[in-house]
Amino acid sequence: MKRKAFTLAEVLITLGIIGVLAAILIPNIVENYREKQFTSQLKKVYAALANAYEKTLVEYGETYNWNLGTANSSDGANRLNELLLPNFRILNNCKTDGGCWRNTEIKYLNNTSSGLNISNNSAYSTAFVEGGMLLAFRVLDANCNLAIGTGDEYGHVCAEVVVDVNGEKNPNAYGYDVHIFYVTRHGFVPAGHFEDQTTTFANHCENGNMGTGCTAWVLQWSNMDYLHCSGLSWGGKNKCKNIFNYNYSL
Repeated sequence: MKRKAFTLAEVLITLGIIGVLAAILIPNIVENYREKQFTSQLKKVYAALANAYEKTLVEYGETYNWNLGTANSSDGANRLNELLLPNFRILNNCKTDGGCWRNTEIKYLNNTSSGLNISNNSAYSTAFVEGGMLLAFRVLDANCNLAIGTGDEYGHVCAEVVVDVNGEKNPNAYGYDVHIFYVTRHGFVPAGHFEDQTTTFANHCENGNMGTGCTAWVLQWSNMDYLHCSGLSWGGKNKCKNIFNYNYSL
């Protein structure tokens, strides 16, 4: 009786096909998982910041009464730190002394340096909080009259909060693990919203350029597809159509 079996050539071809598919799909799966983690962490810190804002508002009144000092002052940054951080579980509060954030410059999405090293910049008051996240507070306008866009929120900005959702781990890049929020008279709002006309999504996130205007996109659409494809916009396409278009730059 004759028995049917695969030839060695057929086995090798099959294994080769499996290897090619694995090489294509496994990085996508791993990257997608990591981005989901970053997205989840960003949503958690956004909720925590919003809660901290409301509690501070009840205790100290409107934001323009928070005595934030002058723009970019260490005293103002530390004041903001003192007002908002009691609502977090603090692991280490470095304030403007450095030591919490990595002593290196934050990268843009295109892998170039942003020129900002929060660790040695006294305009930022920093802390390491539960969940492995880093926070950095900076005053922009103590009277909360800074207008960076349209609407009540983006027309009355007081301060900036930079968040690194995975602490000192890589890639330490805007739009990836580092994101920007604004403290306003009306709460915390994310950078890159369609009402934000200064740090716009189109010029500061889409096509993987700077990354400073990606925060609102992640919160709204729960994806980081701007890392992988072009043509995304607030009024148009909000995700990549095809995982094979993915492009890994970090």
